[in-house]
Amino acid sequence: MERLKHYTYSLLRKSEKYTKTDMVYLVKSGFWMNLSYISNSIFAFLLSVAFAKLLSKEVFGTYQFILSIGTMIGSLTLTGMNNAVIQAVARGYEGTVKRSIPVQLKYNIVATIAALGVAIYYWMNSNQQLALGILVIGILTPVFNTYNTYTALLTGKKDFYSGFKFSLALNLPYFITMGSCLFFLNDPLMLVLINLGVNTLVTFILYKVAIRIYRPNDQHDPSAISLGKHLSIAGIISAIANQADTVLIFHYLGTVPLAIYAFASTIPEKAYGILKSVSMMAFPKLSERSHAELKSTVVSKSMRLAGLNIMMSAIYIACAPLIFYIFFPNYSSAIIYSQGYACALIFSTLTNMSVTVLTAMQATKEIYAYNIVSPIINISLMAGLIMPLGLWGLILARGIGGALSFIFSLILIKYKKIV
Repeated sequence: MERLKHYTYSLLRKSEKYTKTDMVYLVKSGFWMNLSYISNSIFAFLLSVAFAKLLSKEVFGTYQFILSIGTMIGSLTLTGMNNAVIQAVARGYEGTVKRSIPVQLKYNIVATIAALGVAIYYWMNSNQQLALGILVIGILTPVFNTYNTYTALLTGKKDFYSGFKFSLALNLPYFITMGSCLFFLNDPLMLVLINLGVNTLVTFILYKVAIRIYRPNDQHDPSAISLGKHLSIAGIISAIANQADTVLIFHYLGTVPLAIYAFASTIPEKAYGILKSVSMMAFPKLSERSHAELKSTVVSKSMRLAGLNIMMSAIYIACAPLIFYIFFPNYSSAIIYSQGYACALIFSTLTNMSVTVLTAMQATKEIYAYNIVSPIINISLMAGLIMPLGLWGLILARGIGGALSFIFSLILIKYKKIV
């Protein structure tokens, strides 16, 4: 075993000549992150099978719409604080974790107020179910988004093994509870309440456990809170754009097309999630590197990811008909859309990498520019293409928007002044 370990280590180090990446770190951290992602994806896949078999398309479409509105409302919380905390912890300022909690709770009240306003709108339009669901989101999402900062502590300390264990501890109660409730409930409002209720409670408990185990020091980075606020504000429009397709389908096409689109997009998104995790794994390492090094390597790293993306899409396109035939026979009409969506996602992980580089460079102005221009492009494309082309319009908008966003992010990196 020692000889095999030594041989593997040597092989990984030699491969760095071609990958220009710390392969030992990537494989070590990537193993636990990918294992966590794969295990959660398996549970999510089984849960999606239960959704497909036990819920009507109308109920599932409504459930998806409420969750999408919840994600938009959640964007008004300090969602960028975790990235700022990761940077601080990676540089030894572990006290930033505790210091960020009261700040997040204070500012996250904005999301609750926004949710109340949206709930009143739907209530006045005689849709009490949506109104109550959004009100639940406004109460629980700010709490969940605050205490999930424990994940930033684990990532900043590069403890991906503990991250795997904590991820299981969070997701197993959720999947078990939701899976059990699907046999007895057919109400999207109750499903949303159970979803957020379980996740919020378990997240709060895990935060307390993480603090007790790691006992972070009292050192904090004074600039981290400010950076977290800036990253959060910059990400609002982007988060809204990511859910714009769901909202547009619900209002223009209805709940059944929304359910079809949800299944068409979910499986490719999960498949690409492994590649997207590369950016997260790289973030602590990138935060330690000079700006000049980050600028000089971002294109080469992106091109290598592009090759993996294309290969991933080809494999999924070939497997999609069999997957839907076996597991989602009620959604066979989603197959062709799912294959198209997989192609549209090719640029998504590339953009994740370039934006991660901007964050590691603390390029606040550039991040603002990206998170304003890119979402506007994507929302405009989706709004303009959904009426003439339906679901295909949204898929086409995803592809074109992803390519334009990636090019724009590279331009921002190129012209960022080195400090």
